Amino acid sequence: LWSTWCEGGPPGTRYSRTESGWFDTRAFEDWFKGIVVPWARRLEGQKVVIGDNLSSHLSIEVLRLCSENNIRFAFLPKNTTHITQPLDVAFFAPLKKSWRGIITTYKRKHPRASAVDKDLFPTFLCQLLEEIGAKTKVNIMAGFRACGIAPLERTKVLSKLVEYRQQNAGNCRESIGESVVEYLREARAADTNSEPRRKRKKVDIEPGKSVTLDEMERLKVINEAAKEGSKKISKGNKKASMSTNVLPSTADVAITVDGHSTGDGHSTADCPSTSDDRGDDGPSTS
Repeated sequence: LWSTWCEGGPPGTRYSRTESGWFDTRAFEDWFKGIVVPWARRLEGQKVVIGDNLSSHLSIEVLRLCSENNIRFAFLPKNTTHITQPLDVAFFAPLKKSWRGIITTYKRKHPRASAVDKDLFPTFLCQLLEEIGAKTKVNIMAGFRACGIAPLERTKVLSKLVEYRQQNAGNCRESIGESVVEYLREARAADTNSEPRRKRKKVDIEPGKSVTLDEMERLKVINEAAKEGSKKISKGNKKASMSTNVLPSTADVAITVDGHSTGDGHSTADCPSTSDDRGDDGPSTS
């Protein structure tokens, strides 16, 4: 997880990663522990969490947390989220519209940019929340009302199963030629100077484990200290290896006693014999 991917985001934001890049069970469990459980503990009585049938939403750990915190996890019927999930019905549409506006503005200012760098995502997220901030609560409540959840009204959903509305595509159609010309004109006049890349550092984060910006800064310090320590150990091992290579091998040393070699002959050292008082015929030692 790169450090610059966590800079400039909304206060209190938690950042995470997965091994595959897709949302998985570990990421959902981390979100459930960090967001849902603290919310549930602040409230008395039974709580309800509504979700779709994504397989990563259902695990033994999540069920245990629900049981411990008096939470009922309600799963929506398959293939019905477009009419039964409050966020899909009334919240995500204006959210995506504001997000497309932010991305389009960036691309017009930087027409040579082939993609939006992830370093910019936290900043864009702040802009997005500022734009929809005043409408967030209103849109969420409208979604629950349209899905017949709060207030409870089954006909809200049942009526949509038999009602088919034919959209008038002609009213929202625009001239493609004029749009292309306008885009090219704005792109040509835009500032093509690319923004300088910020210095970033890679921090080892356990997949599915989210961190805050403050935690990220502490991990960066720990990782840098660990790298410095490993460099010192590596240098010490290198010096020890060089010193060992200078010393001769004991296999290359031979000693000759009374003209007889005790080694392999690479290096010899003659040791003179010594006689005792009994004369030359006595035993000699060396």
